[in-house]
Amino acid sequence: MEWEQKRGLIIVGAIALVGGMLYLSQPHTSNSTPDSKDRTATLTQMELAAPCGQAEESFYLAAQAGKGNDATGLLAMIGDGRLYEVEAGTELHVRDTSDGMSVVFVNSGSLIGKTLCMQTARIQ
Repeated sequence: MEWEQKRGLIIVGAIALVGGMLYLSQPHTSNSTPDSKDRTATLTQMELAAPCGQAEESFYLAAQAGKGNDATGLLAMIGDGRLYEVEAGTELHVRDTSDGMSVVFVNSGSLIGKTLCMQTARIQ
């Protein structure tokens, strides 16, 4: 994939992340129980994920960078491991939680074996 295409995908991912962060920041009710639910999923498009211990901060910073079209900042976060690009077609074992985040265990692709956090709404 050429640099300009990859840069565009990263910016699109960050813009989607901004929308998700805005949704999660709004008070809303849910019919879900506080217990987690496991499921499997295959991503239909590239999504951003973060190590679970720093996911909230990383997604906030990525959203800020996305709002400002700061591709350099996003690439730096990917480069130093604060964010990961999880490619389309990647198979995941997903544990949804009640806080809008999901813990995912990557079952295929370049991140196989990693446990990361993603926004639940971004996982189809």
